[in-house]
Amino acid sequence: MVRLFLLLVLLASPLAAAKLQLKAEAKAADTHVVKLEAGQVTIKRGTKESTHKIDDFVPESAYEIKKQFTVREARALVELARFAMHRELFEQTRLNLADALALDKALSDDVQKTTALLNTLQAESMFYQGTEILDRAKAQGDIDKARALLKQVIEKFPDAGAAVKAEIVLGTLDQVALDLKARQLEEEARKAQVAADEEIRKRRVPVDEWLTQQDTTLQGWETATLEKIEKSANGGGIADAVEEYQALANKAQKLRDSMAHNRDQLIYSGQPARAADLEKRAKVLQVECYNRLAKWLMALRNWAAASRACEAGLAIDPRDARLIAQKVDIDEWYDKDAKPPKDG
Repeated sequence: MVRLFLLLVLLASPLAAAKLQLKAEAKAADTHVVKLEAGQVTIKRGTKESTHKIDDFVPESAYEIKKQFTVREARALVELARFAMHRELFEQTRLNLADALALDKALSDDVQKTTALLNTLQAESMFYQGTEILDRAKAQGDIDKARALLKQVIEKFPDAGAAVKAEIVLGTLDQVALDLKARQLEEEARKAQVAADEEIRKRRVPVDEWLTQQDTTLQGWETATLEKIEKSANGGGIADAVEEYQALANKAQKLRDSMAHNRDQLIYSGQPARAADLEKRAKVLQVECYNRLAKWLMALRNWAAASRACEAGLAIDPRDARLIAQKVDIDEWYDKDAKPPKDG
């Protein structure tokens, strides 16, 4: 009854004008909210009155409208917090949850559950922002910005699934930098195509250097990196090795993607063949990573993850005998509390 009385008082009181913005508008405007009923908002601007769905407003404005019609009562504030959370207004969500808990300690369980969901959503949002920056990266500064954001995901939300994904992406940033340099070289090569015969010789140099750089990087992965990871696993660092093999497989995929993306720039003699060889070797490296990844996951008796590793490798090379054999073993031992079969 008290909540109903407060709400009636609120609805009967004139609400102050606020800067509100519809999604279809370029900027916010002075707006008087007349009423909010069943998700429909009636507003007044000047002498003109109109009605809109609350989600026709940008998230910040939708939240301000909802807040105007929310009484300062614990459960109402939890509801307002959830409203803000599902519009990715995470700081507003935390403030309302804190206020709700201060008003009624009995809501501790509800607040904790909502906070757990909030952490998951905020971690995913930050991870998505980081990957979006990488997708649009045009300079090293963009990569550094993404790196900082992904590190925040890990530091602030270490138990969230997004933290695991952030760690994997962080392991690929060096390759992202190489891809970024490749795009810059691609632009340089494109501009050089209008030059004279001497300029033609110069034009191919950036792409040749890029291919050489990719080759050098791949050689390091194929030898030293694989050896280092396997040595770590044999020394007891299986958990770290599992993450590193997945990260290395992702790097190899990035290299393959880079070859495909820049194929139209490989216009000079020898370049298409070199790129094809790099792509083939990167594919072989991926299959090797998934073989070893499956092997060590089986050692940990993580049958589900081991099965996924086999499936990922077989998606690249469906005829790989080792992956096929491991998949058969995993299917046999999956969900059984037993040791995996011995080699041979």
